[in-house]
Amino acid sequence: MDASVGIVELRNQFNGLEVLDQLLKSSPIEIVSYQTICPGRTLIITSGSVSDVLIANEYIRERYEKHIFATSEIHNIDEKVIEAIKKKNEVESIKAIGTIETRSVSHIIKISDKIVKGYNIEIIKINIGRCASGKGKVVFAGEISSVVSAIDSVEYDYMDTREIVGTSSVVSPMKETLKYLL
Repeated sequence: MDASVGIVELRNQFNGLEVLDQLLKSSPIEIVSYQTICPGRTLIITSGSVSDVLIANEYIRERYEKHIFATSEIHNIDEKVIEAIKKKNEVESIKAIGTIETRSVSHIIKISDKIVKGYNIEIIKINIGRCASGKGKVVFAGEISSVVSAIDSVEYDYMDTREIVGTSSVVSPMKETLKYLL
């Protein structure tokens, strides 16, 4: 089964649990993340088969149209990306750290999927929306060449958009620096 992710951003917080419940009732999906994000929106990320995620998101679009800020689906996503949204991953050996920040949650998930599939990197954490005005950030590690190549590729792919807020890499990070990986 190819995994897909569904993203629902609501304009408000008051009916987040209602929408979450309706998503679960509409199709056999799993909740990956449910949280309030800035500025006062609700973010729900689901996973499941392509058809189940499409059915759930379409149901919500039809029923809650005036409350929706944005919805999207990302298909054939690597399971490592879904796991990184859920929790911080421990990485054994870190030669370089990369960070990429985007203006939206859906783009950071798409970018995370692209770099985990295309480069020999491990995602440490994907921060989505919380206390960041709805922006997203991925923190990843790998060999220096892999981290630099992943960042260069994303910068090239998005150079004609305003979606990328910024990128950064840390080569041979100090042990003390690793304590602050967020």
